[in-house]
Amino acid sequence: NSIPQQHHFQPHLLRSKVKMTMNIRRVFRRKAQEQSQRARDSQRTPSVEPSCSRYGDHSCSLETKKRPLESTRKGPLALPTDVRAPLARKSSLKSKASWTEDSCGPIPSGASSSSLEFTVCEHNVEFDKVEIREYAPTLGDQPCAEGPPITISWDCHRRKVVNVDKYERIRRGLRRYGDELKVDADVRRAYLLKNNFTVQEIHDAEAECLKVQQKRISTLRMGNPPSCKR
Repeated sequence: NSIPQQHHFQPHLLRSKVKMTMNIRRVFRRKAQEQSQRARDSQRTPSVEPSCSRYGDHSCSLETKKRPLESTRKGPLALPTDVRAPLARKSSLKSKASWTEDSCGPIPSGASSSSLEFTVCEHNVEFDKVEIREYAPTLGDQPCAEGPPITISWDCHRRKVVNVDKYERIRRGLRRYGDELKVDADVRRAYLLKNNFTVQEIHDAEAECLKVQQKRISTLRMGNPPSCKR
C-alpha cells in the first residue's frame, strides 16, 4: 500500500499567483484605455490649417475651417492629406551679414528682410599716449643669488604721460634684455640705503634670504639623494 503524500500550504506560491493575476489585469486595463483613447482621437476633426506669411513673405497665422479631413489610409493614426507643406524660403543674404533670430533675437514686427541687412565694419585700435609710473624700491622676499632682495612698493611717487612716438624715440637703443636686466648686489644695497632703509634691515633681509636658499637646497637633496643610481 502506498502512503498518500501530504501537501503543505506554501504562502509564497499564493502571493506570486496573486501578483501575476494583478499584473495581467493591469495590462488588459491599459490596453483598453489606449484603444478608447485612439477611438476618441479618430472621431475628432482637426480644424486648424496653418499658412505662413512672415515679414512680407509668409506669416504664421491660424485659420479655422470646420470640414472633415481626408486621409490617405484608414485607421486612428491616419495623417491628413490637405495639410500644406511649408514653403521653402529663399535666402536674402546679399551683404556680409544679416539679422537672424538665433544670433540677434526676435526680428522686429513689420521689418522686411532687405532693411535688416547690414555690413560688418572692421575696427582698428591705435595708441597715442603712454603713461609712466615710478615706484620707490623696497625690500622684497624673493631669495636672490646674492645680496638683499629688492622689489617695488605700492606707492606711486611720480606719474608722467608722453606721446607714444616720442617714447619710442627715447627708448630706442636703451632697451635691456636677458642678463642686462640683473641688478648687482651693491647697487641694490645703495638703492635701499638711499630710500631710508637701515643697515640692520638690509642685513636681516639677507639672512632671511640665505635661510630660504638653504631650505631649498635641502629639499632638492632629499628628493634626489646621491646614493640613488639609475
